[in-house]
Amino acid sequence: PRFTRHFTMLALPQPDDENMRTIFGSILGGFLKEGFATDQQMMCAGIVSASVEMYRRICAELLPTPSKSHYTFNLRDTAKVVQGMLMVRSNSVTTKQALARLWVHEASRVFSDRMTNNEDKEYFNGMVTELVGRHLGGVLTHDELFGEGVHNFFGDYMKMGAEGNDRVYEEITDVQKMLKVFDDYLDEHNLSSKSPMNLVFFMDAVGHIT
Repeated sequence: PRFTRHFTMLALPQPDDENMRTIFGSILGGFLKEGFATDQQMMCAGIVSASVEMYRRICAELLPTPSKSHYTFNLRDTAKVVQGMLMVRSNSVTTKQALARLWVHEASRVFSDRMTNNEDKEYFNGMVTELVGRHLGGVLTHDELFGEGVHNFFGDYMKMGAEGNDRVYEEITDVQKMLKVFDDYLDEHNLSSKSPMNLVFFMDAVGHIT
């Protein structure tokens, strides 16, 4: 008491699910009204509910351990998922399926990329499939999201040299072209660097880059 009396003690309670849905729903809903199709705007509540449920379940079921000490998740992670979705333009995501893939991509980058073993990643993939089925009308199946050879990437790096508004955050539909772009970026770096790098862009690494 003699020490703590010199400080102001603040208690900030964690917002409940309803408050989280209201906050993120207002942000995403306002964004989707700017040029997105009506059926996409109607997905807002489902996307927000799925994001909140995902956050709660991961916090409860994927607890930190000595070998997974970085498994610490907080409200900022849910905010990152929503903020990532705000990077697209309406003409880059024109269908409900594309919007669902965007949500899965952002959630994967925030949560799945931090998971260290296949068991946790499979748990995440199964949960995503379940949430898409319950909250997003089942617009995508498990195989369409995580089937063999399926890669769900978005990025703004496909146009080399583009800056500012010319950088378009879009779905990557040609993986081989994307890998070629990464090689070109690497070559450009090596030409101007005193410490050239020899990198191999395998799919797990590419996922972290996107």
